[in-house]
Amino acid sequence: MAEIIELKAGEVSPAGVSYEKIQAIPYSNFRVTASIDDDGVTNTPVDISLEANEELIGEWESIRMIYGRVILYPVGSSGVPSDGGAPVDKQFIISSGGNYHDTDLSGNVIVLNNTNAQAIFTGFDSSEYKRITLINNGDYEAVLNNGDANSLPENQIKLPTGLGNIGVEGSSELIYVDEIQKWQITDAFASKYRPEHRGLTENMVEVVTTDAKSETHPMIDSIVFRDAQSTTMSHAELEAAYPVERGIQVVCEQINTIYFKTKSSPAKWEEITTTTVV
Repeated sequence: MAEIIELKAGEVSPAGVSYEKIQAIPYSNFRVTASIDDDGVTNTPVDISLEANEELIGEWESIRMIYGRVILYPVGSSGVPSDGGAPVDKQFIISSGGNYHDTDLSGNVIVLNNTNAQAIFTGFDSSEYKRITLINNGDYEAVLNNGDANSLPENQIKLPTGLGNIGVEGSSELIYVDEIQKWQITDAFASKYRPEHRGLTENMVEVVTTDAKSETHPMIDSIVFRDAQSTTMSHAELEAAYPVERGIQVVCEQINTIYFKTKSSPAKWEEITTTTVV
């Protein structure tokens, strides 16, 4: 294994050696080339600047210092998790729907562009990568199954709150949790199955408080239109149809009446007769 070395201004790293971590000592600037060629096009050198003690993680070679000083850690020497030694943020495309068991990961960013059928995932191979980003650009909602026996136990997905599966229309991020040897979702965008939405009824609403927290509350301001209602409604009928918090209004245009719930316990309804404005 190559040695950990310090590189100073004007110096160049040893030829043919790849480094998985570059750590700046003071503020430093250097030119570096990515070791991994993902697209068949030869990588070109890029200029990188790091603040003091800042680190660059990946797989790099041909490091030429412009100014400052850095510590170079050869691949396998730094102890920094690097998704099983695989390159960082490597994309691969899934172009077909179907069932995917113990999905082989040739990259840590999965891009779906399937147009033929829905893609259903029961698990992901965890030997290379420990973090996955799933981006769905396909025509169907991608499905992640919970604890599906079609994948090996150590490759399965563990969903929150006992969900059987979730659908991802936009994107989702999963990490592999070594303690339980399962994949778990850390974030999901554009999903109709967010766990905090479970158990909500049509009479609940999600709000964001002033301290940026998401909460759910009973819906207290709501207008319901009963266009087909042609007869008056009793207290019992209203309460059976709308056993919700006060604030709801029930508009019955045919009989020129609005019912308005003013109390919840005990339930109290008021009746307002309407006149068409001309």
